[in-house]
Amino acid sequence: LHGGEAARLDQFFTLWTLKESYVKMTGQGVFLRLNEFSIHRSDAGEYAVHTQAGRVAGVYPAASDRLVRYKLAACGHNRPRFENLEILQAESLLLA
Repeated sequence: LHGGEAARLDQFFTLWTLKESYVKMTGQGVFLRLNEFSIHRSDAGEYAVHTQAGRVAGVYPAASDRLVRYKLAACGHNRPRFENLEILQAESLLLA
């Protein structure tokens, strides 16, 4: 993690959210320990999942910075896309 404290916290929560999305994608839940894999970020800004055996092929983690004060990540067998993400307020759902 690089930068000042705020930047390091931002990076930590991005990585944590990415790891959480991978655990959910695998369906293993708490049986997949967080220290059994890592998330690497390339110089181009793309993320990849790695285990002791190397990069996990066919898995694409992605993170979005579109939400203020929140982290959003997804992991799938296709590249997650956030371009058409629509952010709704909970109140708008309750009144519908």
